[in-house]
Amino acid sequence: MGQFWNLINIEQREEYGGVKLGEWLFAHHHVDSMDELRLPCLPRAFDRWLTGSESPTQLQHSGLLKLPNEMLDMVFAEIRDPTGSMLRFALTCRRLLAIGKRHIVMFIGCAVPTWAHCRLICLGANLDSVDDLPQGMLTDSELAIIAAAKPEIYERNGRLPDDPAIWSREPVQDFLNLLGPQLTQSEIERRYYSGKEFHQKWTLEETSFTWGPLDWRAENEDDWTRYKALLNSYPEGREVLCNLSKGVYVSRDSLDVSKDITLAHILISQICWSDDESCSLPTYGFEERIRRGVWAGDRFCITTLDNLPKLESGEWKDVSESEELELEEMLNTLAEFDLPR
Repeated sequence: MGQFWNLINIEQREEYGGVKLGEWLFAHHHVDSMDELRLPCLPRAFDRWLTGSESPTQLQHSGLLKLPNEMLDMVFAEIRDPTGSMLRFALTCRRLLAIGKRHIVMFIGCAVPTWAHCRLICLGANLDSVDDLPQGMLTDSELAIIAAAKPEIYERNGRLPDDPAIWSREPVQDFLNLLGPQLTQSEIERRYYSGKEFHQKWTLEETSFTWGPLDWRAENEDDWTRYKALLNSYPEGREVLCNLSKGVYVSRDSLDVSKDITLAHILISQICWSDDESCSLPTYGFEERIRRGVWAGDRFCITTLDNLPKLESGEWKDVSESEELELEEMLNTLAEFDLPR
């Protein structure tokens, strides 16, 4: 029958799934693109906005713009609300767009992606103990938080800490939910600057329709188009899934797999973790890989070969065709039940 699985972001206390792996992994529910792992960038047209006919407006030198560039830069630094006001301020004119460039980069880098650089694990419900999580995934301080909370969580689930016969399986996911910032249900999709304030990406786009006396839909169509481009631009080129913890990457284009297999499927195939391999998918020969994923608990992002993040040490290694991972064989086996080649 298979156990239930959840794709968990430890830092953000977010999860996908909650059903059997075979029921959602290839159902294109949440995992068809995994935009949350992509690293955004400035639109390709940004430099043309600064210099050419596509610039927001002509240079201005009145009102607030009488201030020197250094003070305007300080103004940008103080506009830290999560509604995109800073982007709209930058689009007021060409000069502000140029001064605000570094602030725009900071904003879209923090407001758009949520899961890049976070620890991810696809956790099976049949994992018996929090002590059986991947070695090194949790820090000493996080383990201390879990240890302190065990009596309360045991009691909540009707189990006595010293009597395992009453309930043989620990609520591992409850323990993981103790870690990372506390989020509300409406704050789980997009983060802003500090990592403690969250907002949904659609909110950024909805609030851009009106800003003070301006109605962007009726009067500022070009600025509205630029605004959306700032929120939805990613590097162009050959995309790769980067394991930031191990300094390796995988290119989807290097694999001879079903056309429906994405980098998100590759990720999940390597981060499953449980005490058994039951997943409602064919796993012939890869049972241990499902039970103990070699990348479970690591940090990831999706970017292009030309934009690989800088590693703290060493060089990036392409493991797309690694004999150890056997990605082609494993993915094609998992997809046998309903995906075309």
